[in-house]
Amino acid sequence: METLNKNLLSVIIFGFCLSFSAGETFISGDISEDVEFVSSDSPLFVTDDLYVQSNATVTIQAGVQMFFAEGTGIFVNGTLISNGTNDNHVVLTSYGNSIFLKDEWHLKWSHVRLVNGGNKHQGRVLVYKAGRWGRVCTNYYALTNAALVVCRQLGYENGYYNGFGSGPEPVNLYDVYCGSNEETILDCPRNGGSRCTYSLGVVCSTTISSPHNLTFSNTSYWAGISWLKDDAYQDKRSFLRYTDISFAGVNAKGEPGNPAISSHSKRFPYLSNVNIADCVGSGISFSGVVSVVDINEVVVKGNRGYGMEMSTLGSISIQNSRFEDNEFDGLAMFDVHHGTPHYDYLCNDNITFIDSFETRYYTDDHINSYQSCRQLFYADQGYLLKVKVLQYYSYYIDYGYLTLYDGNDTSTAVVKRFTKQDDVLSSTNNVMIIEYRCYYYNCRYDLNLVIWSEPTQGSQEIRNSNFVGNNGNGLTVHPTYMPEVSMNNVKVISNNGNGFQTYGNIEKITVDSSDFVGNFLNGISIYEAQNIVINTSYVSENNMNGLISRRGDISIFNSVFDGNSDSGLFVDDNNRNTLQVENNSFSYNNGCGIVITGAYSNSYIYNNSVEYNMNGAINIGVGVSPRLYDIIISGNTISFNTGGFLVHIDVYRVNYANAIQITDNVFRNNTCERVLSVAVSYNDDTMIVERNVMTNNQPRLRFPNSVWPSSVLFLQYSKVSMKSNTFDNPDFMFEVVAVGREKLSTTVINASLSWWGSDNCSLIKSRIIDGETRPSYPKLLISPYRVDNDTSELAYQECSRIGVFQSGQTIGGSIYGNVTLSSVGSPYVVNNDIVIHPEAMLVIEPGVTLLFDYYTGILVRGTLLANGNYTDMIRMTPFFKNVSTPIRISDGKNQWEGVLEVLKDGNWSSVCYSSYNYNYDIAIVARIACQQLGYTGYLDYYTATSTRMTVLDYFECNEDTHTNILDCAFNIQLYVCPSYNKLYLVCNPGKWSGIKYTLSSKQSSMEFAYISQTGGNLEKMNVYSSAAIQVDFNHHHFANLNLHNVHRGFTFYIDNPFIDKDPTTNTDIICATFGYGVTVYSLSYHYYQGSINCSGGIYLSTLSSDDFNAIKHYTDQQHVLSFAEADQSIFVEDILYLDLLYSGYNYVTHYRNFTVQDGNAIAMFVYNDYISNNGYLSFIDPSSGKTLLSLDSSSSGRQQQWIQTTSNELTITFSSNYYYASNKVGIVILSLKDPVKNITNSIVLDSIKYESSGSYAIEMQSGSKSTYLKVLNCTLFDNTYGYDIVYLNNGGRVLFEGCNLSSINNYRPDGVRIRGTFEGITFSNCEFKNIYRGIDLYNSNILPLKIMDCSFLTVSYAIYIYGSQHSNIEVYKSRFEDFYNGLRTTSFDNIFIDECDFQDGTYGVYVDTSFGYQSNNHSIILQNINFQSVHRSVYADIDIDAYQASEWVYLSLKKCIVEDSDRFLETYIFTETMNIEMDIKNNMIMHGRDVISITINNQIDNSYVVNIANNTIMNNTADNAIVSIGQHYPAFMSSSTGLQFNFMDNILQHNLANHIINGLTCALELGVHTASLSGNLFDNVGIDVEICSAHVFTDQDHYIDARFNQWGNVEEDKVRHRVFDNEDWNNLVYIITDDENTVTDELSKCSSSNIGGRINGTCHLTLLNSPYQVQSDITVLPNAELIIDPGVKLFLKENNGITILGRLSAVGNANEEITFDLIEVPGFGSVDSDKIRLVEGNSRTEGRLQIYVNGEWKYVWYSSFRYNDAQVACRQLGFTYEGYTSVSLNAEFEQTWKNRLYCNGYELSLFDCSGYYYNNYYYPYNVWLNCKSSNWGNIQLYTDSNSERSTIKHVNILNTGRLHGVDGVPSIYAFGPVIPLTKDIYFENCIGQALVIDSTTEIELERITMWWTSSG
Repeated sequence: METLNKNLLSVIIFGFCLSFSAGETFISGDISEDVEFVSSDSPLFVTDDLYVQSNATVTIQAGVQMFFAEGTGIFVNGTLISNGTNDNHVVLTSYGNSIFLKDEWHLKWSHVRLVNGGNKHQGRVLVYKAGRWGRVCTNYYALTNAALVVCRQLGYENGYYNGFGSGPEPVNLYDVYCGSNEETILDCPRNGGSRCTYSLGVVCSTTISSPHNLTFSNTSYWAGISWLKDDAYQDKRSFLRYTDISFAGVNAKGEPGNPAISSHSKRFPYLSNVNIADCVGSGISFSGVVSVVDINEVVVKGNRGYGMEMSTLGSISIQNSRFEDNEFDGLAMFDVHHGTPHYDYLCNDNITFIDSFETRYYTDDHINSYQSCRQLFYADQGYLLKVKVLQYYSYYIDYGYLTLYDGNDTSTAVVKRFTKQDDVLSSTNNVMIIEYRCYYYNCRYDLNLVIWSEPTQGSQEIRNSNFVGNNGNGLTVHPTYMPEVSMNNVKVISNNGNGFQTYGNIEKITVDSSDFVGNFLNGISIYEAQNIVINTSYVSENNMNGLISRRGDISIFNSVFDGNSDSGLFVDDNNRNTLQVENNSFSYNNGCGIVITGAYSNSYIYNNSVEYNMNGAINIGVGVSPRLYDIIISGNTISFNTGGFLVHIDVYRVNYANAIQITDNVFRNNTCERVLSVAVSYNDDTMIVERNVMTNNQPRLRFPNSVWPSSVLFLQYSKVSMKSNTFDNPDFMFEVVAVGREKLSTTVINASLSWWGSDNCSLIKSRIIDGETRPSYPKLLISPYRVDNDTSELAYQECSRIGVFQSGQTIGGSIYGNVTLSSVGSPYVVNNDIVIHPEAMLVIEPGVTLLFDYYTGILVRGTLLANGNYTDMIRMTPFFKNVSTPIRISDGKNQWEGVLEVLKDGNWSSVCYSSYNYNYDIAIVARIACQQLGYTGYLDYYTATSTRMTVLDYFECNEDTHTNILDCAFNIQLYVCPSYNKLYLVCNPGKWSGIKYTLSSKQSSMEFAYISQTGGNLEKMNVYSSAAIQVDFNHHHFANLNLHNVHRGFTFYIDNPFIDKDPTTNTDIICATFGYGVTVYSLSYHYYQGSINCSGGIYLSTLSSDDFNAIKHYTDQQHVLSFAEADQSIFVEDILYLDLLYSGYNYVTHYRNFTVQDGNAIAMFVYNDYISNNGYLSFIDPSSGKTLLSLDSSSSGRQQQWIQTTSNELTITFSSNYYYASNKVGIVILSLKDPVKNITNSIVLDSIKYESSGSYAIEMQSGSKSTYLKVLNCTLFDNTYGYDIVYLNNGGRVLFEGCNLSSINNYRPDGVRIRGTFEGITFSNCEFKNIYRGIDLYNSNILPLKIMDCSFLTVSYAIYIYGSQHSNIEVYKSRFEDFYNGLRTTSFDNIFIDECDFQDGTYGVYVDTSFGYQSNNHSIILQNINFQSVHRSVYADIDIDAYQASEWVYLSLKKCIVEDSDRFLETYIFTETMNIEMDIKNNMIMHGRDVISITINNQIDNSYVVNIANNTIMNNTADNAIVSIGQHYPAFMSSSTGLQFNFMDNILQHNLANHIINGLTCALELGVHTASLSGNLFDNVGIDVEICSAHVFTDQDHYIDARFNQWGNVEEDKVRHRVFDNEDWNNLVYIITDDENTVTDELSKCSSSNIGGRINGTCHLTLLNSPYQVQSDITVLPNAELIIDPGVKLFLKENNGITILGRLSAVGNANEEITFDLIEVPGFGSVDSDKIRLVEGNSRTEGRLQIYVNGEWKYVWYSSFRYNDAQVACRQLGFTYEGYTSVSLNAEFEQTWKNRLYCNGYELSLFDCSGYYYNNYYYPYNVWLNCKSSNWGNIQLYTDSNSERSTIKHVNILNTGRLHGVDGVPSIYAFGPVIPLTKDIYFENCIGQALVIDSTTEIELERITMWWTSSG
């Protein structure tokens, strides 16, 4: 160990010569004993690190100056005392000339770092700003330059942008635009926006740029003082007094970042009167679990890190100190590291000691039935135990309890069932018990909790200190938990982040007499604290909010929150905490004075001054469904503020009675849209708004046509007491607007004892909007009211009703008598709803114009007669208020739409459609611009073309403050905006609500009226889309109406079927938005002659309970009766709404008796949606005793019907024995003078023209089963895509007659889509044109579907049926043209098609179905059909699994004419249980291809019958067979013994083969094992054979009987040549022809060189006739013999083979071998075979393709190769094509042939192909070609024990392995008890095994050679 060195000498340090006097001291090394430095030793030069050992004390006395070499410092394990005085400080600083490299500086301290990258050179860019690390956002065009700046700032030569994700970090820099020459990213200009299009990420070059030296003001930097971590507690505490520390902060390598003072020990040093300045790390860094911080009169200034950073849960005392101008936060408290956590289970019944700050996580996931587990925890004396649940989820949470007990006592619990959201729970001493108990048979849960201990005496206090000018926050508290922070007389000023910020959970924060002023972000930002108390403090002039808090109880007293750039106080709390704000000032803020959001909060705001704020005074409840407990605002002065809503309360629910109290406040001289706005969505208790003074406030009309008129008090709640207020605000349009909460309110609000600024009753009422002017609002009771501002003077008179009042041409209100509006006073402005009461009548004469204010309308409870004429129509339109503004829209289709233009510098210019975030920013621009123009908002925006110059681009607007888009932030555009990219706006012109005809016995009439721009129905503070005309009870007259630009046209709810009424006639409807022209919920309706141009045409459905409830609300209350509250007997004068739509406690039976006038009868409309279990409702006619209708829970489900009595009496009984019954039943009772015996429910739509703009022309949803829908002579036209023209979902009977359904665009819709169940649907004389599916049934049940005399033109699927059961489809006399499928079905019962034409289609009738249910017989019957140019006329793929084997599938095709259609019939029928019968008779089939193909798979012995008779089949082409029966699955059909196939009296004549396709062609192909053919004419010389067998031979007893047919001009003895059967392929069934009895000489088969067929004797093949051409299979029958002489060669055709059932003697010799080989295929391998080859393959038929070109072999380029080329290449090689693919390049680029071939596929050589286009594109792949060799079959030998042994010697067997289409058969297959003698055999090119022997006898094999065989 080195000892301390003290030397007196002269030294040269870093090149400078310094002379020292005798007092110069040089020291370094370890100090292991006590040392004292005094001023006489000064100056001290520390040349290397000083280490103070654990038992040593170093004392530095006053006046000592210590100079440290670069990177050296003091490291303390013992004690260090720096004992300066006020007059003589200790100085610790550096000496020398040190220069830092810029790259090291920037990597550590440039405020830029890279994260989420693979190394230090790349990653997402973060910058340190305002006390936090955050992302940098820019746009696409700025990415490159920004990346360059960042990389150079980090010291790299270059770099580029790359994305590394958006990251979780907040955004610190928005919209950065760098020019690439900036020194740092912070120097780049910014747009000042708030969007983040791209999070900047970079990849920097790994080469560090040439060092740019950065010289600091001092010559060098030393390390600082560090108290090292020790396990032992130091009894002697270090301290520094009157000590100056500067230029510290580097390590031994000279790297910056070390704190000037750091301690990791259990005892931090005490600091008093210490100055720490100009260091390149943090000033102070303390880290210890329980260490105590004690700092007094310390100044920490100008350091490059934090002023002070620390982590401890010991007590903290910081007093009289100053933290100023530090690079990061002034003071930052971080989390304490508790060490490695211990994991254990809760249910182990231990007693566990928790050491100081030790943490334990206890997890478990399963507790058994009724089990309890408990554990006791304890800590040292003087410590508390604390618990926080991190995760708790119980599957049966109601049965599991987690309980915490304080101490040993388990009788009193601290808390039960606490969850993750609960606060930290603490014991009061050092013992705690935690218990979990299960009260269920199985409680599954996930539990994760942390337990730790803390000392009881810990506190955190900061007093009399300043935090000024720091580049981060002034103070930051990071820990996730801290007991308490107390601040007194603290000044936090002008910091670049928040003044004071917390991140974790702090139990209590106390701020007293402190200032938080001028900080860049918030003055105080608290993330989570259980209790916050602020008193007598000043929180002002901060760049964001004064105080923002997210959780905790807050108490603020006697403080000032003024002049902040956002709100004074912002609280966002969801945890039932309390806010108490009393005697404070919240004034002069640019935002709101007080903002409270979140849920479950209590807010008490008393006696505050809230003045001169720019965006409101108090805003409570903004957020998602906020629920509050108490809101009390009392005694406040709220004046001189501006904003939209001055005091705004908008909450979902208040949970206490009288929880909202707004009392004794003064609202004066404010400018706003509403002074007090209160909305509560759900509550049943009374709100109190009393004794407030609201005077001299001014309206701020942001937009002249706002949704709501400006008002002083706005109430969206009905239960309000608002007595004794003062309203005197003459500049406001209204003093009070009370919209209530219900859809139609009957509530009365008590507003008595108030002063309204006038004693004139009429004037007062004109200043109020309530239920008198809008029937859906509650009414205000203002009497008695004050006649002046003196509370003693009251007027008790009742204000008269307004009625229809006229002031000039302004009208509105209630009508109780008869009123006539004449054209003389027209136009009339309607500024309030017109309500026509039951006994009143409003007559509107021809020529009258009504101009409706927004959202007003007409409510008709009496009579409305609005009858214009042809020349003088009545007009009803919105009232538009013209405005003058420097913007406009032009060149639009309507007044309210067009290209947006602005007046700038005296010229009108356009605006570019451009923004960083289109969906957000442009929407804001659109909304503000439209409202600026006087509209209520915007409907849409998009691009358009304009030639005007563009002046504005990249908007940033704030909806809360901007009323003119020219006031928004924007850029003069950065690039030339294309003329086609200009902003086009569609504004919302504002709508009036329309006309509502309520449930009433009065009849109205409307003719020749023009109604426009309706649909704005204002209810519950929301704008609903209503119909132009809504009819609750339809017996009115509507004719010759024009509904223009409405949201919806008509809505009809209930129809009166007991009177004759005209249909809605000659009415045209044009919709402006996404609505329906006509909506019908009634059982009957008639619409005749009209047009609809809407998104949807006509919507048909049944009522919902909400609809029926709405009818009740709008009905005059004298006609509404609650069933439960009604008297026992009720007299109905004309009409009554009886309400059973209620819930309640029911163990009762209600009887109600109804009577009407004598001689009348009673009709009832009964709506039933739901009746509770055990509920029962009955309707009884007392005169007859008959029960008219009974309803219970089984009859629920949106049913509606009319019933009648025969007398004037009715009894209704409702009973329920259910505890809590919920019923949804409504009844309309009607007095009838003339009863109707039979009510016919029908909806008739006649002569309607519909042009779609986005939805269905007719939509039926859950239509009534009793209603007959008739759609007659309608034209339904679609010009969009995505919707069907007609959509039907459940109903009764439906008729479409004389209708046209069509579309003109490429996105063709469906014509009629049908879902659900119907009684029957008929289409008659309809045309479907240019649509996708004409009629589409999906999972429907229709009895039946009939289509008659219809046309389907250019329809992909004319009739499409999917999954529909029990459906009978009948199609008569209809035409199908230009289609893909004429009729396609996946399920059916019966299909019947008669006298139809199918032309130019793919599939005529396509049945693709499967059944798996109990069903009847199924039939498909087609007759008298013409198929012209249809690819597949009839296609049936039927897979049926029925339960009864007796059921049938019947297919009948008769009397059809088929011409120029490829295939007439193609069937695939698969069934295991059902019987099948097919009749194909009397059809004419011409010019087709393979015209009939029938495949039937019947696996059990059921019956199937196929009859093909009397058909004429001529001039067709066969690819395989003209008629094919069972071709595809012949093996399956062999098991069916019930087959009857009859082919009789047919003409097959003049049909031809398609010889382009290889293979045998047949006129008739039979894949059955037995058949009867007679009376047919086979005359098809252009086809290979007339009849082919395609069935596997099974036994001699099954054969095809083809006798008694005509064979054209074929000679009798040649008939056998016209069939293909067992004679040709030995595995086929026999065909017996007329010449079957002709004796055939078996030996004659062997006398020529052409042989084949069956051999039944001895056949000797000699060398004389060799080579032999084997034309078919050779079958040597038992007891027959085939002898082959030496040297004989046999050439067999592909697929043919030899079967030996007798004896084979094929004995050659060494010189004359016998050869079996393949007949050469013409053209294959005959041309240029030496110029092509395959290499590198595993067989000769595969490999990398090469061709010989220009004297060298070259590979073939894959990108230039196609399918046809591959076919020709295989043919040139002598093979057939199988496939090709790509393979990686195996040669130089120049060794590849890159020409494009352009083969047609029939050439014999690649060199015969036409194209030689050169392709030089580099694509590194060659062609790998797979071909198939042509092979004959094999030799199969079976020899029984009684037969002579076969011999095969000296035989060559070549090119075998393909037999009858099966690849891979062995070349020789010998089986049986006797195996042939086999010697000297040579096999070559066999694609199967060479030799397979299957026998138990001895085998003798010699000299077997195999070459290119699959295996041996």
